[in-house]
Amino acid sequence: MKVRVLSIGVLILAVVCLSFGMIIADRDGANKNTVRGDSKEGEVKIEKEIILSPGFYFMKSGEKTARLLREGKELRALTQIEKLVSGEVVTGFELPGLWHGEYEVSTDKSNTTFKLQIGNPDSKKTLEDCDTKYNENRNQLHDCLAEVIPLMVKEIGGRETRDLLLDKYSNLVGNQTGCGTWLGAYAQAVYDLHGFEESLSMDYMTCRYSYMHYIIAIDSLKEGNFKQLPNFCRGFQIKGIDLLESRDQCILGYAFAGIFSVNHSIESMIALCQEVTNGYSSFTRMLCYEGVFGAYQIKSGIRPEKIIEGNNSEIIESWPYMEEFPTYEFCDTISKSASLACYRYTLGHYVDEAFYNQDSDYKIKWLISINKYCTLTGSKGCWYGLADAAFKALGNKPYNSFASISESFWGTLLEICEDDSELSAECINRVTLDQINKTFSEELITKWCVYLLKSASYTCNYDEIELYKKRIAPVNQYDPAARRVSDL
Repeated sequence: MKVRVLSIGVLILAVVCLSFGMIIADRDGANKNTVRGDSKEGEVKIEKEIILSPGFYFMKSGEKTARLLREGKELRALTQIEKLVSGEVVTGFELPGLWHGEYEVSTDKSNTTFKLQIGNPDSKKTLEDCDTKYNENRNQLHDCLAEVIPLMVKEIGGRETRDLLLDKYSNLVGNQTGCGTWLGAYAQAVYDLHGFEESLSMDYMTCRYSYMHYIIAIDSLKEGNFKQLPNFCRGFQIKGIDLLESRDQCILGYAFAGIFSVNHSIESMIALCQEVTNGYSSFTRMLCYEGVFGAYQIKSGIRPEKIIEGNNSEIIESWPYMEEFPTYEFCDTISKSASLACYRYTLGHYVDEAFYNQDSDYKIKWLISINKYCTLTGSKGCWYGLADAAFKALGNKPYNSFASISESFWGTLLEICEDDSELSAECINRVTLDQINKTFSEELITKWCVYLLKSASYTCNYDEIELYKKRIAPVNQYDPAARRVSDL
């Protein structure tokens, strides 16, 4: 297969079918079955429709196999799996990430096709509607943005949409919602309009490199080229991005594709990352692992809201990917080389918005308990993950901005990063990078490094700081969260 030149927002739904005999609501809320005339002689082809938000779906069914199609092209063969939900074993099909457009799930045995319309093609909403009507509800805001942005791409183009979002709406798309469902919908729309090769241009890049990861996953689903991606990534480069950084981000996109488009488990993708990064640096391998855990966190992190009034709630239910995301203890059971990414995302996953809104004493008590756990395990990855968790928990508002942390907590950071009366280099170096994650402020990093030297006789790793800035700077200007912070 020829691989063509080529990135957490995800809604988790289950489309509930009774052996593919489910009732589906149309756009006006009425039940809708359609009889098609292209069936085999003597058979009646039954179509059922439903409009849903972007994301991941589990379709309950007694069927053993089915096919997923888009625009008449088969994307994947689907095989029945079993899932345990609330103590009950259910069977059905786990679908890949679906971001925008019309898809079909077809089964020959029951001669039924289910049309899944991702996003409302007749939507009249605007970005102003998203801001004024849905900004108080994270899930509804995700849905609104994912509904509006693809229509903007179709109307005015990908680059124009990206620039408009950054220039006038960074406060909306760069807030606590993060680069989630709307990014997947935007990437799919750009991909559909501009094609694969052009989609990887810096003209459309946003949310740092995450957009690129989504594009790779989207193309992998359409072209079925997941196994060929590692070879493709070896020579991959985006104009304006360093060759090694382009390759490494492509490998990270490979991990996204494994989770989003192939539905690999965390364990199977860890093994694949080890295999495909043989001969690469440990940093490249770590980025692959980060793609695994980052993609699965996106997959597990958002809850759905119906976007069309009239959809019957009894046929749509949340699927518990959240409950499947591992806890930090899991990180001690896998390869040490994967532990940095594992701890980073599992500890960060614990610091949700409800935890962030707790009082400081409560949060610090938990962080100190993790400090003791890291000391006990001796895992470098644990200290790395603790640094991110501490910055996320104690950082300045808005939640999950990773922009700054009050100087009143700097002493607490030293306490949290203390390993047997010495500072953990993995912890304190990671906190240092978190300090400049969005702003790249020379004044702030100088002040922080002077504080470390005076308070703990610790010298900042300036080489690591400069390397981080070199890696992120080309795409930081296209990150709505970074843009939002600079506007505050």
